[in-house]
Amino acid sequence: MDFNCCLYQLYDIIKQLKDSISSSVRTNWEGNIPMSGTCFFIGHREAGEEVLPALTQAVERQIIQYGVTDFMAGHYGGFDRMAALTVQRAKEKHPGVTLTLLLPYHPFDRPIQMPEGFDGTYYPPGMERVPKRLAIVRANRYLVDHSDCLIAYAWHPASNARELLEYARRREQRGLLRVENLADFVRIP
Repeated sequence: MDFNCCLYQLYDIIKQLKDSISSSVRTNWEGNIPMSGTCFFIGHREAGEEVLPALTQAVERQIIQYGVTDFMAGHYGGFDRMAALTVQRAKEKHPGVTLTLLLPYHPFDRPIQMPEGFDGTYYPPGMERVPKRLAIVRANRYLVDHSDCLIAYAWHPASNARELLEYARRREQRGLLRVENLADFVRIP
């Protein structure tokens, strides 16, 4: 009897917490788009600097228009490096912005020195059971599932970045994510 009573009390506390979080969601100046905090990047590793102006505009838009304060980026390719550099520059104008490095491999298995300009690292829960060959894909998908925004630069039809973008677009259609693919605006060389 005491155990069931504790479970009901715990359930009530969790429900109250969930309700208070839901009621504190801010909206933009139009009052209809939720302002939220986390943005993730995904793109092809061979992305060139032609994407940098559009990337800078996209990051500024997420900060100013949608209230994004937390950005998550990997470190395995050209787009990841440019995304990190863009957020680092934005942090100079917006001191409340943070940049976190996504770790697809457990830090014990693959120790990594946190690159300069990052505020921390993040290793998604449950990844220790994922085979190494799937770790990057699974970590990226986890962040698409747990972010409010995705800034992508994906155009190759048969690539993990493109598949993840298509998955993110389906989440966007259900109102779960904002997606911006810079390849829709930037001429691909």
